[in-house]
Amino acid sequence: MDDRRDEDEMFCPSCGERMRRSVNFCPSCGEQNRKQGQNRWGPSPAPEDGPEDRGAEPDGDPGYAQEAGHTPPTATSAPRQPQPAAGAQPTGGVPGEPVSGTDTVHWRSYLPPQLRRATESSWRVVGVSLGLGLLGIVLLAVFSGIAGGALIAATDLSEGAALLAGTAIGQPLGFMGLSLAYLRYRGLDWSQIKGYLGIRRPTLRQVGLIFGAWLALIVGMGIVAGLGQLLLDLLGMGADPAEQESTEIFANNPEVLPLGVLMMFLVVGPCEEILFRGVIQARLRERFSALPAIGFTAVFFAAIHLTGFVGSAQAIVVGIAVLVVGGLVFGTVYEYTQNLVVVSLLHGFHNSMILVFLYIGETTNVESEQALTTAATLLPV
Repeated sequence: MDDRRDEDEMFCPSCGERMRRSVNFCPSCGEQNRKQGQNRWGPSPAPEDGPEDRGAEPDGDPGYAQEAGHTPPTATSAPRQPQPAAGAQPTGGVPGEPVSGTDTVHWRSYLPPQLRRATESSWRVVGVSLGLGLLGIVLLAVFSGIAGGALIAATDLSEGAALLAGTAIGQPLGFMGLSLAYLRYRGLDWSQIKGYLGIRRPTLRQVGLIFGAWLALIVGMGIVAGLGQLLLDLLGMGADPAEQESTEIFANNPEVLPLGVLMMFLVVGPCEEILFRGVIQARLRERFSALPAIGFTAVFFAAIHLTGFVGSAQAIVVGIAVLVVGGLVFGTVYEYTQNLVVVSLLHGFHNSMILVFLYIGETTNVESEQALTTAATLLPV
């Protein structure tokens, strides 16, 4: 081993594993590398822990690893992660941009020390993620029902308009309220929550990414919807595409479409993304790699829309498959940018464009049923 590599190596003060001094976080346990100095590449780390949280440095205390339940590192121990080539630089040079290699421990880095070092079973992490999603749906139904019922009793709003207004109240309470309460329950302070979720002003590059991702989203959804309908026709199970009740409400009440667009940007996008990407996907990323975390969240995100579909069972399956594509795109954008604002804007923009499509169909005398059928399976509300 050359001198340069020897100088760049150290032992993690938390788990005792061999690591490089030049990385921000330990690849084994996610502990912040305080010997590295300023975090140059990734998002700002959690506040520095006191000596009582860190324990003794293994470099100066040979018994540290045994007391912590770890095997003492030796001079011949192999690194846990492959080392980059000499002179290679980490990617993601701007704070908030994606990082690579051993720095990709963004979510764990904002956890309190006791959670950051804890080892959880895969089943527990999946169970907690499912429980959060299901509890969010229950809270949404309760708060939306109460608010909608009160509006119907106190105003002249139609049932559909009252339901939409109730949803605009229920999502912040049910989705956003649950997400923030859960993160506070885990011991994160407000600055750590902001970093964990990735609440930052989007860069100009990220704004451009929103439009590019939306085009990919529309193409992907269209392909899946077309293939699904073709398969049903070939199997002799053809049926009209499934519709979503929320989309039908907007189509039957075109006067509320402008308010609907505002609702998508200010309520639906942020509230759904803070729960499904900011909490559920991020919770899975603490234990799993990106691909299973994104895939699981996308399927769950689509499945919770099941009760909102109207149509045959076959058509509903196609509709759910289309929404899985949406979840995959949202999850990938969140993983790449680590910015909740970006994926919330993408979600709101996509939903708004579907509503604009419906509005044009209504105001230009295009057959409203045809417009509704085309858009029904593309609106994840």
